[in-house]
Amino acid sequence: MLLVLCPGGTTSNLFTYLAKGDVALSVTMTAIASVITVFTIPIVLSFSLVYFMGAGSEFQLPVAKTMISLITLTILPVSIGMLIKRYAASFADKAQVMVSRFGVIFLSFLVIFLGYVQRDILVEALVATGPVSLILNVSTMALGYYTSKWFGLNLAQRRSITMEVGLQNSTLSMFMALTLLANYKMSLTPAIYTLIMFLTVGIMVRVFTAQHNKANRVERENSVLAARRM
Repeated sequence: MLLVLCPGGTTSNLFTYLAKGDVALSVTMTAIASVITVFTIPIVLSFSLVYFMGAGSEFQLPVAKTMISLITLTILPVSIGMLIKRYAASFADKAQVMVSRFGVIFLSFLVIFLGYVQRDILVEALVATGPVSLILNVSTMALGYYTSKWFGLNLAQRRSITMEVGLQNSTLSMFMALTLLANYKMSLTPAIYTLIMFLTVGIMVRVFTAQHNKANRVERENSVLAARRM
């Protein structure tokens, strides 16, 4: 629950760009989800802790503190980014990819750190949560792609939605596990999901890029044939 409640982050924007998707749509979805989850994460996660851990569990989520943390980590950066985009569009366009890459690098180091700290139970955790994480990731991306196709969205928009729902903000879920819940073991599942997420999304980027290049090649060939006929 800690993982699935988190929205997509700037990582999804980067992979949308690499997959030839609609980056503007990706950024918009990230911004909207960041606002909504400030309210949904504390409420739903509190009920989840009671349901799965019991009412007398040692893990208690401070709702007000969680909301403040989420505003600081999600809404504030998104708002700053939107202001920069509004008043310094050229700088924002140049910085967007670099910021997203920094996020990926930071997330990778965080996963390595958590893997080292929890190295005694890492293999056990991989066996226990790896298959479930893979099913969750693949099923959400498939649902996002085919649902958007059913609604008649174009290919670029389908790619954006696939990336957005498949790439969870696992950095945020690890942060909440480590700070708000003070539990290293809970942070390990998002870390494992991140490893699987990068693998599957990397494959999808290759597929979408090949699809995009093939469509462009066919379009050029058709244009050449049409020009010859004239």
